[in-house]
Amino acid sequence: YITAFVIISLKKKLKNVIHFEKEITRCHRFDLYEYADAGRYLPMRKYILSKINEIHSISTDGVGYLSKKYPQYTDKLKLSRLGSLDKGVNIYPKSETLHLVSCSWMRPVKRVSSILEAVSKLSVKIEWTHYGDGEEFEKISKIAAEVNNPLASVKLMGACSNEKVLAEYAVKPYDVFINVSENEGVPVSIMEAMSFGKIIIATNVGGTAEIVENGVNGFLLDKDFTNEELVSVLTKTALLDAEQFNEMCKQSRRIWEERSNAAANYENFYQQLKAKSV
Repeated sequence: YITAFVIISLKKKLKNVIHFEKEITRCHRFDLYEYADAGRYLPMRKYILSKINEIHSISTDGVGYLSKKYPQYTDKLKLSRLGSLDKGVNIYPKSETLHLVSCSWMRPVKRVSSILEAVSKLSVKIEWTHYGDGEEFEKISKIAAEVNNPLASVKLMGACSNEKVLAEYAVKPYDVFINVSENEGVPVSIMEAMSFGKIIIATNVGGTAEIVENGVNGFLLDKDFTNEELVSVLTKTALLDAEQFNEMCKQSRRIWEERSNAAANYENFYQQLKAKSV
């Protein structure tokens, strides 16, 4: 919302100096969903919507959210998806061990501790690797050190660059990517994992369901899932036969190619803007 306000202010201040063809803004999670803000409030919302010509949301869910809250501006709302870059495919044959990976800040909203709790209770072989740190890193590290399950292995990698994480995805035998966040936009972290052909387990929040199809390339959990439900879906994934497993991996890559390929999505967005400026 800050950059949108800057555009409006610049037009007002420089209208006699610069010709503004059209004011266009793009919204993600933090500047879209009011409930995601700590104060559950985003400033100047109606003012900005009234002055901007086009608002491009990264998800259908975002378009619907704004349309419902501000129906008078529905005709200004557009869909322009994000995406991730193609770094290749890395689909390993199914093994006896489920190789689980996650990547996020360790904050309460990400509920990384819920993943640890479920992993510690599994009765199937699992290796879980988490990339990222944050305010809960020390607490979760201490709990992880006390996990007493011979079938479970936990690796907390701490802070890593995006380049390192993607390089690891390209060579490590990770099977499944998990994100159990309380709220999201459309997670780029999920898109990145999908591009390599990883099965996805995620909460059905924000626009996640627009790239994760339940039973097709992964499994969706309710926002307020129980630990038993998370254990169940992890077990279900681990017990998939080799053919089902491989097919879900391939479907992840297919959906990424169709909906989350940055090269295609950003080119489409550029062409939209270019056409409007001619």
